[in-house]
Amino acid sequence: MNRYKNLLFFALLCFSQFLLAVKPQPLRFNSSGTFKIVQFTDTHLGFDRPNSVETIITMRSVLDAEKPDLVIFTGDNVTYTPVIQGLNMLVEPVASRHIPYIMVFGNHDSEPKMGISRRDLGKLISQLPGYYDQQTVKNISGVTNYVLEIKSQKDTKTGALLYCLDSNDYDTIAGKRGYAGVAADQVEWYRTASKKYTENNQNQPIPALMFFHIPLIEYASITDTSHCYTGSYLEHPCPAYINTGLFAAMVKSGDVMGCFVGHDHNNDYIFNYFGIALGYGHFTGSKNTYTGMDNGARIIVLQEGKREFTTWVRLSTGPAKNVIHYPEGLPFIFKPQD
Repeated sequence: MNRYKNLLFFALLCFSQFLLAVKPQPLRFNSSGTFKIVQFTDTHLGFDRPNSVETIITMRSVLDAEKPDLVIFTGDNVTYTPVIQGLNMLVEPVASRHIPYIMVFGNHDSEPKMGISRRDLGKLISQLPGYYDQQTVKNISGVTNYVLEIKSQKDTKTGALLYCLDSNDYDTIAGKRGYAGVAADQVEWYRTASKKYTENNQNQPIPALMFFHIPLIEYASITDTSHCYTGSYLEHPCPAYINTGLFAAMVKSGDVMGCFVGHDHNNDYIFNYFGIALGYGHFTGSKNTYTGMDNGARIIVLQEGKREFTTWVRLSTGPAKNVIHYPEGLPFIFKPQD
């Protein structure tokens, strides 16, 4: 185990300077008109934790099978010290394959035991080899707030948007401590950004996806006995403590097709709520934390020029499972009025 980690760390350091020197190229739909995203979530990596090797093996397997255009880590990424060694270990499978990647934080990433503030952790990840460094949104809650533009395969037109948000960690409201979730000022930032993109696109909403860690209260709108979801519903959702209006803003803005989170390790279900696909990623970590499922990842493929996407779950071995095509593959629970 120690030999593996030492070789891994040395290999990453050898080419990190080269990767850091490369200016990130614009994200772009490929020649087939598609853009593929791998969502790794809840890796809970620890550099000195033997179980973490299983996580790395799974990530390598998924990346080799799917060959994505972008990787998004949706929180609870490295949850044991030492932090920098853990982060380098985590991103090596992605960076060594020259795949752009980005991170948002979960509730465990900057807990007191980690010995680093959320703000400093944000600076640290932006310096990781191969990180798709974007200008984080300033003067709003959280640290990892981005909007990524996916350009057309042939020109500079923006064909899709990826909103990546920091869902923060904990909050105390009316004397009760719970999960914080996306804050009201972040919702207002999204609403303003979405409106601007729409106005600049001849008043047509640009197809968008949203990624963060802690699920919205709307994820608990169904139960495990409902017949409207696809995937695994093996634990009751643990959403943000209060509703800050993000889902309503998405519905009214009309751009977001799907929202993907982590946090609940035993869920990877997806359902259609008011026309928006609310989905979990698939737990990527190992037995460093609680889990009742084999680890893997969620895959999402966008289609250029269309308000649609295809998504499935990929494990370390075996075929893709729970393949869903949005919108026709997900029945509405509530359909907006025409």
